[in-house]
Amino acid sequence: MPNPIQDLRIDSLISISDAASITSYSPEFIRMLARGGKLQAVKIGRDWMTTRDAILDYLRKQQKRHESSLMTLHNAERKLI
Repeated sequence: MPNPIQDLRIDSLISISDAASITSYSPEFIRMLARGGKLQAVKIGRDWMTTRDAILDYLRKQQKRHESSLMTLHNAERKLI
């Protein structure tokens, strides 16, 4: 099993609270993403830590996913018109 801290730069770790303050997500939601493996993060003691790069990566993946869904909806709409 890969070590998640290996891929995260220790000197750039930020708390989940800090991550929440720079996104529109709540700390609870970001913790859920971390626990579920959807956000690259590491648990140090009781606290989850992540990086700005990991957050940016997650946001980009979400944007791409939503753009793909939107295109599917537009295509279906065109067929109905």
